[in-house]
Amino acid sequence: MNHLIIQRMNMKRLVPLALVLLVAACSRPEQSASGDPAGAAAENGGLIVEVPSGVAPTLSGTCNIEAVDGVVVQDMNPIAVKARRFPVAGWLIDEVGGDAPSELVVRIASQSGDGRVWQHKVVPAIERPDVQQAHGGAAGALKSGFSSEIDASALDAGTYRLTLSYRRGGQSVVCDNGRAVILK
Repeated sequence: MNHLIIQRMNMKRLVPLALVLLVAACSRPEQSASGDPAGAAAENGGLIVEVPSGVAPTLSGTCNIEAVDGVVVQDMNPIAVKARRFPVAGWLIDEVGGDAPSELVVRIASQSGDGRVWQHKVVPAIERPDVQQAHGGAAGALKSGFSSEIDASALDAGTYRLTLSYRRGGQSVVCDNGRAVILK
């Protein structure tokens, strides 16, 4: 009998917690299949917060984030950026068309396990004859380079994965070459 009373008391304590978790889960942004490069988006301090579309992106390997915060990236180790505003530079080619997309985003994914991803729009326009040559001399590959400053002042301290994403025929394409930053 005492065992039943203890179970009921524990249940009374768990019900408020369950309600809080249920409300938190229901208050998440709705998923959307909008035209944004990787799902629906909302503005957040200069970055756009991504809401996953629920559709798995196509993966690509024809990109390189070559420099972060002025450091040429040589390995997979995260780079501790000096400030919350930092430059990123690299290149991207659509492997199907052999050219640079007209617009792409740098995706900044929290590695804390909360699933949050932010986007920073970039327009590839820097001439990269080295990339063009490495991709068979395709004319559309010449202006595949990009350089942009990311304002991450709205983000919490932590480690963030950097990937590139663009649209190809309504499908999100993501290129990941293992880059990450540490924000302090």
